Amino acid sequence: MTVVIILILIVCIALFIFFGQRAVDRGEKWYQEQKNTIIQKYGQATLIIGDTLLSYYDGETVFVFEDAGIIIVSNTECSFSSILAFNIDGKNSYRVKTSNGNMVGRGLVGGLAFGGIGALAGATTAAKNVDQVSHEYVINITINNMSNPNIEYRTKDAQKANQLISILKIIIDNKGI
Repeated sequence: MTVVIILILIVCIALFIFFGQRAVDRGEKWYQEQKNTIIQKYGQATLIIGDTLLSYYDGETVFVFEDAGIIIVSNTECSFSSILAFNIDGKNSYRVKTSNGNMVGRGLVGGLAFGGIGALAGATTAAKNVDQVSHEYVINITINNMSNPNIEYRTKDAQKANQLISILKIIIDNKGI
């Protein structure tokens, strides 16, 4: 009986991996088509921040077209001249961290003592720690557009946030030139 269950699990995992990879491949193809459409419209990008399917899906991809004077942030196109200001807000969040070693040990002891139910109960009683981590950056960009005056860019990646901040500073500083 146990062998049958293990075989079913292995087949399910294999199918999940196979079909999951096909979905990722279709998503990557779609992203490349979207990216090519944007590049055909504005020319070669000077900089692309977050050049991945997941970043694009999450609205974290930024396209900068210096020659065209266009930036695309959070899937919103705007001209350099329409950017008035920006501000940054780091959001704090809390996460619960469970010690995996502790979970495995407690699960083993519970399993030896009381079987499957004991293993589950032992694993769920593992020690948990709450950490405060600042890991979301929100950049609000004010643009000269009365119907949509704000573009909000969210990321958990400090490097992406810093790159966008630098680009926005350069754009605003160069407006007076």
